[in-house]
Amino acid sequence: MTTGDEPGRLIPRPWLKLLQHVAPCVRSEDEFARFFDEILTMQLSGDLMGVLFPGSAWGGIKYSNWLPEFFVLASMGVDGVSYGAVIRAPELAADDFPWGEFSPMDDEPISLLGLDTLDALRNLAAEAVLLRDDELDDEEDASESDSAAKELNLKVLGNVLGAAFAIPQKSSRFTAGGDFRKLPKPSHPGYLYVPTPDGMGVFAPDSAFEPTHRKSGKCRTAPLNDLIDAASRAMASSFPASSLLYSRAARWEYGFDKDLAPRINLLIADAYDALGRHYFASQMRAL
Repeated sequence: MTTGDEPGRLIPRPWLKLLQHVAPCVRSEDEFARFFDEILTMQLSGDLMGVLFPGSAWGGIKYSNWLPEFFVLASMGVDGVSYGAVIRAPELAADDFPWGEFSPMDDEPISLLGLDTLDALRNLAAEAVLLRDDELDDEEDASESDSAAKELNLKVLGNVLGAAFAIPQKSSRFTAGGDFRKLPKPSHPGYLYVPTPDGMGVFAPDSAFEPTHRKSGKCRTAPLNDLIDAASRAMASSFPASSLLYSRAARWEYGFDKDLAPRINLLIADAYDALGRHYFASQMRAL
């Protein structure tokens, strides 16, 4: 039996199409990675590499404020910053997803990278072009062959993804004031979205929430023991989405404590299992 959150089904289809096009044209795992580093200044890593190359050394590090709804596809290569698909309800069939940037050192660690794969890659390509131009200005002896290779790779990217992949003059992932954009609020018939302090929110069937959450649409904070008790009661009453809200609030406030984190992570995993999000549950249990 297949489930909506099997890892292979969490890779956005346009991104998978690009990977499948590039893979036969390169001779090694390193060369495969270099293609994307050159044109998008990203390093393939995380959940994606675990699917494509089982046992890959590029699996990446899962930080204490990382969430399984953030399916890691690549990284910046510095400061733990990664890019990935934002998949809040994996049971809902979809070929593409919004992309986010996860920066574990920031107070608000998750921001919007693109509304879908094309939007995200356009933004990254625009930023890569600016970076490349800066490098050429700074390095008088910059290799012309390197520049030509990058131009060729950008052309390949456009050919695979289609005419819609015109590279914009500037990235659209920042507000007019220069701040990162927040993730969009999801919607689907019969589903409820409740924001959470970690910026991801919980998106699940209405019936999986306690009546208080259906009415208020808010997630409260409280002392640790109160949150854990509330999460346990919600699970016992068959409200796993509310249990997830309480346990995620506990993780946001207390998850950096190495003694408390395992207990909180297991509560989160149990809630994911009850929602049928078994891959997400397995990721929490592996932390």
